[in-house]
Amino acid sequence: MARRSFLLLLVVFAGCYHYVREGIEPRQLGPQQRVKIWSNDTLSFWRDVAITRDSISGIPLNKSPNCDGCRLALPRQAVDSIRVAYPKGSPGHEAVWWVVWWTGMVTLLGLMKT
Repeated sequence: MARRSFLLLLVVFAGCYHYVREGIEPRQLGPQQRVKIWSNDTLSFWRDVAITRDSISGIPLNKSPNCDGCRLALPRQAVDSIRVAYPKGSPGHEAVWWVVWWTGMVTLLGLMKT
């Protein structure tokens, strides 16, 4: 029962953003725009992505958005595809889902101990 509840919460939480596969044309995405980048067998999650004629650069999601030294770059030819995340709902919507997710996790951990 607890495993099914966890999976349901995970699916609900994943619904806060939806990723859309987009072309790799030169452009600048917003500083908080999340992007999945596939290159060979590697999946990376970046923000503040800039796509030029010959490269794609961005800051990994696990780094501070203000960390200019954290910016990574890949040759454009090495990138297989990108998916850009678009939030569902208002900016406060994500905070609500975080609270729901953490409440669910604490509840599930409590159920697993009993």
